[in-house]
Amino acid sequence: AVALLPAEKKLRLDDGAELGFSKLLLATGARARPLADLPDDPRILTLRNLADVAALQPRLQAARRVVLLGGGFIGLE
Repeated sequence: AVALLPAEKKLRLDDGAELGFSKLLLATGARARPLADLPDDPRILTLRNLADVAALQPRLQAARRVVLLGGGFIGLE
C-alpha cells in the first residue's frame, strides 16, 4: 500500500491498482510496552486486540472512574 484515499474509501497499491473498502483498520504491528513500576493489579489492562476489548467492556459498564494511558494510535484518540 502506498496511498490511503479515505474520501474515496480506497487504498492504492504500489502497482497502481486500487482496492475499495467500507471500513479500514490500520494495524501497525506495534506491541504495548508495560509501564515500569506499575503494581500487578487485575484492574490494570492492556488494550491490543479484540479479546482485550471483550474483557474491558463489562468493566467499563460498571466503572465509576476510568484512567486511560497511552501514546500509540489507540491511546491518542
